[in-house]
Amino acid sequence: MKIKPFVSVILPVYNEQNYIEDCLNSIFSQDYGNENFEVIVVDGFSEDSTLSILNGIKNNYEGKMIVLQNIKKIAAAAMNIGIKHSFGEIIIRMDAHCDYENDYISQCVNSLVSCEVDNVGGVANTKGKNFVGEITAFIMSSPFGVGNSMFRIGLGNRLVDTVPFGAFKKSTLEILDGFNEEYVYNEDNEINYRIRKNGGKVFLSENIKFTYYSRDSVKNFFNMAFRNGKWNIISFFRCSKMMSVRHFIPLFFVIGIILELIFTFSGIKNVFYYSLSILLMSYCFLNLFFSLSIIKEHGLKYYIPVLGMFFGFHCFYGVGSLCGILNHIFVKGWQIK
Repeated sequence: MKIKPFVSVILPVYNEQNYIEDCLNSIFSQDYGNENFEVIVVDGFSEDSTLSILNGIKNNYEGKMIVLQNIKKIAAAAMNIGIKHSFGEIIIRMDAHCDYENDYISQCVNSLVSCEVDNVGGVANTKGKNFVGEITAFIMSSPFGVGNSMFRIGLGNRLVDTVPFGAFKKSTLEILDGFNEEYVYNEDNEINYRIRKNGGKVFLSENIKFTYYSRDSVKNFFNMAFRNGKWNIISFFRCSKMMSVRHFIPLFFVIGIILELIFTFSGIKNVFYYSLSILLMSYCFLNLFFSLSIIKEHGLKYYIPVLGMFFGFHCFYGVGSLCGILNHIFVKGWQIK
């Protein structure tokens, strides 16, 4: 019988009391065989009940799960801590906001080996656990919300620039010297860029499936949008080649709104003003069009909230990017690599 590669699952967590138990139950229900993998949970000093839940679960899987602490409280540091303590020849990074299909590990290993690539990831089925969560899940699964992000809109089986989480050969991560801890966010984009820069391949497989639970409050959702917008700019100035045009469309949208307001209140009416007006009217039409799909899935009561959340998501994302630019001008200076 063919011996399966031993796998180390690394799970960075922070304040995940509402998700961690279901997540770990799905991991320990894998068809890969519990004897063939270990789970390394790296906690960023959670302030809720996450740690007590983890300790309770750990007792049920003696020798198969360890819990480590991450004083830096960022995912890149958590991954490096986990890699340092891992025994697997394959490293699979997982996220606590997810449940995983019972063949998730098997499919990751099969794709990594058979496709001869350096990182593989799967397609997200985004869901919400309440009214707001269902709306944010819809937005994060729509091309109007996330552009051509392949793993979110369900387009798998292709080489891509990045994947969610990722399954790597440990040797690949050792050659790259692990994750870059200068990236509080976008650490996955950064390491996938280095893989591709060194001649490696990143593969998205539609056979690797998981459920991702979207933000379940308006505040958390818009905070995420602002943070992502800001860190896309920070990442761009650190390494411009790792980002794509889709990351900056909300920035152009917000700049367009600001210019339109300036023209309107100053009374200036020129070709540029009318061009911006047409673009903003086109945005309103697209918002109305894409929001219609929510009616088929959940009903009419979701339509108006989705319209507002799409607009808010794009605005907070774009404002975050604008703040990133201003921070770079006045704090870091203009240096693009």
